[in-house]
Amino acid sequence: MTIAGRPVAGVEIAATYRTRRRGLLGRDGIGGAMLLTPCGSVHSVGMRFAIDVAYLDRDLRVLTVRTMPPGRVGLPRPRARHVLEAEAGALTEWGVRRGVTVVIDTRRAAHGPNPRPRTVVLRPARPARRTMHSAATPFVLHHWKEGGRREQRSGWRGTSPEFGDIKVTSPLNPSSSESVVAEVRGGSIPTATFESRGIHAEVLTLPTLNRMTLRLGDATVHTSRNRWAPTHRGRALHMRYGGDRYRLWALNRRRYVLTRLPDSEDPGTRITVARSGRSRRRQITVTVTGRAVAADITLAALFTGVDRSVLTRRGTVRAFISRAFGLFAQTQY
Repeated sequence: MTIAGRPVAGVEIAATYRTRRRGLLGRDGIGGAMLLTPCGSVHSVGMRFAIDVAYLDRDLRVLTVRTMPPGRVGLPRPRARHVLEAEAGALTEWGVRRGVTVVIDTRRAAHGPNPRPRTVVLRPARPARRTMHSAATPFVLHHWKEGGRREQRSGWRGTSPEFGDIKVTSPLNPSSSESVVAEVRGGSIPTATFESRGIHAEVLTLPTLNRMTLRLGDATVHTSRNRWAPTHRGRALHMRYGGDRYRLWALNRRRYVLTRLPDSEDPGTRITVARSGRSRRRQITVTVTGRAVAADITLAALFTGVDRSVLTRRGTVRAFISRAFGLFAQTQY
C-alpha cells in the first residue's frame, strides 16, 4: 500500500467465496490489509483481534471506516461493493478515511495459494470515472446446435462490439438426470451458470426458475420472486449481486427485460432481449439502454438459455401441464 509514492503495506486479495468466508479468522494479526471483493458487510465473530473496516463503493472510494472488536456483526452497506480490513488503528495511520480512493495495482500480483501482496495506492477522491461502464450497441446472437440425439447441446452465440464473443450453452449437461445447467462464457464477460435440480430435472430440456442456483463468477447471486403476483412485473425475478440489484421480467414469450436498478451513484441500465425467426433463422437481438458493465451483459445473455415461462401466468399453467405429463410418462416405463 502506497500513499503519495511512499510504500506503506501490502494487501491480500480475497476474491473467491472460500477466501472471503475465511477472511482473517484463525489469525493472530495481519501485517498489511485484506481486500474482500465483492463484499458489502463483514463480521468479527471468532476473530482474535480488533480490526479496522473500510467500506468501498464500486470505484473503490471509501464510504466509511469503522473499528470492530471481536464478536461483532457489521450492518450491510447498500452502496458498498468491497471491504478493506486491517488491524485496529492501521487504516487511520495510513490515511484511509472517507473520500479517499483506493487504487489496486495488480502488476505485482502473483497467483497460487500464497500470492505475494498486491500494491494499493491511495489518492484523494475526485469525480468517479465510469471506465468500467460501456455504452453498448445492439448485437445479435444466433442459434447453434451440435452433438448426437442423446448428447446434443445447443444455445446462442454472437459478438458484441464492446464485450467480445458471447456463447450460451443450454443444456450444458444433457445426459444428467439430477440437474439441468445453462452456461454463458465470453472473452470479456464473467462466466455464469444457472442450475435447476430436483425430480423434475429428468423431463426438462432447459433449466427453470424452480429450485434454481445462479452463480456469476465465484459468487452466488441471491434471487427471489413473487409466484402469485397478477402482473408480469409483479412476477419478476429479483437478483442481488455484489451490491447491485437486478430485476428480470417477461414482456411476452419471446421478449424479456433485465434492469440494473439505479442507486445514488448510477442511473442503472435496461437491457431488452427479443427472439425472432424460426428454425435455422432463429436469432436473439440484445438492446442496451444506458451504460452497461460486463455482469449486466452476462445475466442478460444467460437467460436466453433458461425456461422463463413461469414469469407469466399463462406460461405457468403451460409449464405445469407439460411437466406433470412428462413425469407421468416417465413412470410408465
